[in-house]
Amino acid sequence: LLALSVARLTGDDTRPFTEAARRLARFARTVADDRGRLARIGDDDGGQLFPIAGRDSADARDSLALASWLLADPSLAIGPVPEEAIWLSGGGAAVGDRVRATAPVASTTLGDSGYTICRTARGDHLVLDTGPHGYLNGGHAHADALSLTLTVAGRPLLVDPGTACYTIDPARRDRFRSTRLHNTLTLDGRPQSEPAGPFHWTTAAAGSRLTWCTSPGFDYVEGTHDGYAPLAHRRAVLARPGCWIVADRVLGDGEHRAEIFWHLDPRWTVTPAADGWLRASDGSGDPVWITSLNGAIEILRGGDAGEPDLGFVAPAYGLVVPSTTLRVTHRGPAPFAVATVIVEAATCPAVDALSVRSGDAVDPTAVGLRLTQADVTDTVVFGSATPDVAGTASTPLRPSGWAGDLETDAALLWCRERGSEPARHVAVVDGSLVRTRDGRALVSLSAPVACRETVA
Repeated sequence: LLALSVARLTGDDTRPFTEAARRLARFARTVADDRGRLARIGDDDGGQLFPIAGRDSADARDSLALASWLLADPSLAIGPVPEEAIWLSGGGAAVGDRVRATAPVASTTLGDSGYTICRTARGDHLVLDTGPHGYLNGGHAHADALSLTLTVAGRPLLVDPGTACYTIDPARRDRFRSTRLHNTLTLDGRPQSEPAGPFHWTTAAAGSRLTWCTSPGFDYVEGTHDGYAPLAHRRAVLARPGCWIVADRVLGDGEHRAEIFWHLDPRWTVTPAADGWLRASDGSGDPVWITSLNGAIEILRGGDAGEPDLGFVAPAYGLVVPSTTLRVTHRGPAPFAVATVIVEAATCPAVDALSVRSGDAVDPTAVGLRLTQADVTDTVVFGSATPDVAGTASTPLRPSGWAGDLETDAALLWCRERGSEPARHVAVVDGSLVRTRDGRALVSLSAPVACRETVA
């Protein structure tokens, strides 16, 4: 944007700067939440070109307002014109009619970078990384395949712990780039990618997106990476307003220890609650309830004895502050699945694990649960991660399985029942069948559909 501004003032050719600025600004607006905040991902070290008004470095509203004015694109702006944009535009951004707040952008997925952004009108915002390790040698990348960040109704909850430093402290540099300092899974204590100096890597995990679906009621995304080959880590996320369910599957053989880390913004305090739930509060809004199915969950605060590396975040270069890390641990034979449930609610919900059976056997790669809040009961099933041998490499078939009183062949089933209402809200991803024990078909199609919501 600075180069474009100067080129216009000096009469130089602005076309190269205009196109580059437009693409960058569209990306920034897409990945920012609807308050203009960017998730600090990778080597986001808090740097600012013009820190002239004391704005937090994660707040991109000033850059987006300036881009909106320079590019004559109102869709880029968020809220009133910030002071920085007035200075940098020579006052034009303040008096022009191009910079206006616009409607929130939709949930989307970005092919080249691999980022998927799930958002709701109430200010929920989730970013999941299913893309490549980094650009060229990945000098500013972190070992964060399938990591996610989460903002709940405008309140940052799960964060990337940041950068901390570059060359002054090699051990700290490697620590803040490590897998365990990101919201993802480690296997047998191994990182997904191995560093080789402050800006290079010995090994680099390759991530890819498997499934993406967005609809009025929910978003669903699933990805995988090869950082633990020959084993595979697959992560599926169901995102709904005020509720997120993350299913982590480890596919392969042998006994293994999986650890899933959740790093919280320092403003949140976490305490144990009933029935395995944790209660997180930041002093504003409803609390957030967090629990795990098939994993033991523990609370780690910065500086806890035995875990000196966990429970810290670096909001800017050279600044490290204590926070809270949640660690979910599962030990057992692969394949296996671990689910994390996150709910914003005034009162603690109830959750029950449901075995998913295919024939007479429990499918260890599938996840089933029943979540109850007041008079609403949600049955959620993440279907088998092992394709049926009857399928082909290009169109694998997923075996159907029973969870509770429902049978489905979908990658995702979400079925909502409310009080005494006879109808159920049913949503499926990559599925063709949902039926009840008494033979009633809630969904019955001749072939799997990518995404469908219905009332049955």
